Amino acid sequence: MSINNENHRKVAKTAFERIVIGKPIYHGGLTVFPLMFQQTDIPEHISLENALEDKTVEITEISEDGSVPELLFANNGKEHVLLVDGEELIGAKQNRIINLSMLVAAESKLKIPVSCVEAGRWHYKSRIFSAGAFAPTSMRSRTKSETMNNARSRGVYMSNQHRVWNDVDRMMGDLGTHSESSAMHDGYEAMSSRLAEYTEMMKLPSDASGYIACIGKRVLGGDVFATSETLQKKWHRIIRSVVVESIRTGVMAEPSETEVARDFLSAASDSIAEPYSPPGIGSGVHIEGDNVIGNVLIVEEAVLHISIFAQM
Repeated sequence: MSINNENHRKVAKTAFERIVIGKPIYHGGLTVFPLMFQQTDIPEHISLENALEDKTVEITEISEDGSVPELLFANNGKEHVLLVDGEELIGAKQNRIINLSMLVAAESKLKIPVSCVEAGRWHYKSRIFSAGAFAPTSMRSRTKSETMNNARSRGVYMSNQHRVWNDVDRMMGDLGTHSESSAMHDGYEAMSSRLAEYTEMMKLPSDASGYIACIGKRVLGGDVFATSETLQKKWHRIIRSVVVESIRTGVMAEPSETEVARDFLSAASDSIAEPYSPPGIGSGVHIEGDNVIGNVLIVEEAVLHISIFAQM
């Protein structure tokens, strides 16, 4: 069941009111605030990680020739699968990231909108995709903004592909890394030991369903999921993307004050905009303000995912 359009903003607003900020975790200039979030009547669904582990899904090119901005997601399982914006998919003809969050129905196939994060390859290295990391927060922010604008003006959830490639190149330059195929994944792999250090030091409490990442007074962004289990499953992938963004800044900031995260959440709540219809099951609400961009994915009057970032 989908909710009526007039209720979208109310559901999103109520979700923000239920978020509780936990004790911050600090390491190497990066502060992460755990977020606790509870709601009832959550529709049954599983994460991409669980679906891949269970081997109930296949992610492939849409045809033998392929299409850069689209992939085919075949959910052969009996549970809906949550896909999250910024998730990296590795394999097939080139690596991609997912453009926006969506819920893929059980026992269904869906073309999903994606962006390429490997400009120098267009040939098969595998027939199916596996899960990589997440795109850096700045890339997720810009991709989200472009996807929203294209949805409004053209009815398609596409990014500016050339900008995405430029973002990957800039990330490589900032990190001092190199990739023969300009693959975002290779940049992460080159930083693996440093990323592992942060991952070990920045473990979230088991009841956290979300987070806000900050560098001093600057907010990078964050995610909130319907359950703590979903965040715990994704955290090792998400934290790598947050750390990459932090390292790129080269700033060794003092720990962030809780007020920084609280003000950002308040700004996001005050910037709830118009509803939209994502691919798959459910509805969405845009978030757009002077310094915040985001989306809320809503299914059966429950919030499955909130994604909010600083405007870039």
